[in-house]
Amino acid sequence: MHPLYVYLALCVAIAFIGRRRILGFWGNFILAFFVSPLVVAIILFAGTLRRKAPSPPPKPAAG
Repeated sequence: MHPLYVYLALCVAIAFIGRRRILGFWGNFILAFFVSPLVVAIILFAGTLRRKAPSPPPKPAAG
């Protein structure tokens, strides 16, 4: 197998792992491609998941 295919497969795997992070799939893919999949993997595993927006407080019951 050609080394470029292995590198691209690693970039896709890292992007898939980081799809729920701040940068999303494509941001992590591009970062892994230009920096290194290993470096981006370390950053991803050291970071946290993206937080969901807080849900609004419940409305008081009319009565």
